[in-house]
Amino acid sequence: MRLANTCGAPVVGLCDSAGARLEEGALAMNAYAEIFAQIARMSGTVPMVGVVLGHCSGIGAALPALMDAVIASESDAQWMIVGPGATAKELNLFPHQVSAKELGGAAAHAKRGGVAILAKDETEALSKTRVLLALLPDNSLESPEDDLTGDADINRELSAADPGDPDAIIASLLDAGSALPLYALSASSVTTTLGRIGGRAAGVVSAAGKLRADGCRKAARFIRLCDCFNIPVVSLINTGGLAAASPDDQTDTIKAVAQLSYAVAESTTPKLTVITHNAIGAGYIAFGGRASVDAAYAWPGAVISPLSPEAAVAVFKKDELAAVKGDVDASRRDFIDDYTANVADGLNAAKLGLVDDIIQPPDTRRLLISALEMLQGKRDQNPPKKHGNLPL
Repeated sequence: MRLANTCGAPVVGLCDSAGARLEEGALAMNAYAEIFAQIARMSGTVPMVGVVLGHCSGIGAALPALMDAVIASESDAQWMIVGPGATAKELNLFPHQVSAKELGGAAAHAKRGGVAILAKDETEALSKTRVLLALLPDNSLESPEDDLTGDADINRELSAADPGDPDAIIASLLDAGSALPLYALSASSVTTTLGRIGGRAAGVVSAAGKLRADGCRKAARFIRLCDCFNIPVVSLINTGGLAAASPDDQTDTIKAVAQLSYAVAESTTPKLTVITHNAIGAGYIAFGGRASVDAAYAWPGAVISPLSPEAAVAVFKKDELAAVKGDVDASRRDFIDDYTANVADGLNAAKLGLVDDIIQPPDTRRLLISALEMLQGKRDQNPPKKHGNLPL
C-alpha cells in the first residue's frame, strides 16, 4: 500500500479471511491497526476499492469500509462484526432468528447503503471492480482518462424528458453502456451513477421526491468520492424538500442534510445543476443552489421556491382565502397560479441570475458537454487548513 501511494496507483483490497490468528495476540491487532492507519492516510490520494469475496468479520470488517467503495459478492460475502451465534446470544434471540445472510450478506448490506455495487458472484465482483477503476483516475493529481471510442456524440438529443423518471433521464444523458450505478438498492429517492458524458467521466446525482436522511448521506458520500478524484458532478433536481421526520429521526435528518450541504460546498470539482421540475426549500439549498455550482440550468416549468406554491398560498393567503365569499377552491387555484408564475417559476430565478439558462430538455446533454469542456481547466481550492470538520 505504501508503494502504491508513492507510485500513485489504485489499491484493491480482496477480503476473504477468517480474521486474525488468535495465538499472535497483540501483534495481530497491531497489524490491523497499521493497515487501517495506512488506508486513512491514503484516503483521497489514490482510489481504493474493497471487494468482499468471502468471510470478513470482526475488526477486519472495517477494512473494506474504510475504502472509497465496497463491492460484494452475493454468493459468498459474509461481512459482519460478529457471527450469527454470538449475535443471537448477545441479543437474546433464538439462533434460527439470525442468519449469516441477514447479518452479513451482500444484498443486506446493499439495502442498508454499505455496499456500493452488488455482484452475483466472485467473477462479476472482479469484473465490476475493473469497470469502476476505468472510470477513476490513478490518483488525485490526475483526471480520469477520456474514452471517445463509444457513444460520445455531443449532438445527440436527450430522448427522456419526464422529470418523474430520473433513471430514463440518466440513461439518455450518459454515453450508452457507460452507466455504473452506485448504492442502487438504498435510498431510492436519490440516484448516484458514474459514467461518461461525451467521452468524459462524470458523476450524476438525481434527487426525486422528498429527501430523507439516508438519501442525503448517499449523495454526500458520492459527491465526496467524485471530488477526491476530479470527477465532475451533474445534479438533476426534482425534489419537494425534506420529508417529515419522526421525533427520533430529527437529529439524524438534520445532520444528514448538513453533511450533504457540506459535501457540495466543500467540493472543488466542476459542478453543474439541472432543475428538471421542483427545487423546493431545503431540497434546493442542500444541493448548493447557484452559490456552490459552476452553472445551473432549468427546464421550462421548473419551480424554484422556499415552499411549494400550494403551501405558500396556504401560508401567505390565509386571510384572503378566509374572506372569500364565493368559490374558495377557485380563488385558491388563482392564487397558486399567480404565485407560480410571478415568484416560483424558474424564469424568475433566471432573471435574478440564479439560473444561467432555461433550456429545452432535448438540448440538455449537448449543453452539459459544452459546459464540462469549458470547465476542464477549472482550478479551485479551499483555504489552507488541516482539514474541515465534516458534521458526522
